[in-house]
Amino acid sequence: KTGISEVNRTSSKMKISPNPFSNQVTINVDLAIEKQYELFVRSINGQEVYRRNIDSNNSSEHVVELGFLSKGVYILNLVGENEVHTKKLIKSN
Repeated sequence: KTGISEVNRTSSKMKISPNPFSNQVTINVDLAIEKQYELFVRSINGQEVYRRNIDSNNSSEHVVELGFLSKGVYILNLVGENEVHTKKLIKSN
């Protein structure tokens, strides 16, 4: 079997703080053995506003500077080959 149905979609392993945020967020996530992940931030309308590669060998904690974003609601996705983590972000000012 192949396809999206095999992807483990979970957000329980990922914690974001602070949320709401002003300038930066810290992402704590227990990643699988995969080494490379992509971090996407999208506006509530689906427009990609930020993208970054994450190396899971370095740390389970990643600081992301997002102060350039306008106030509003965003969706953060952390995507690996076999797992997807999704959280809602709120930019406060």
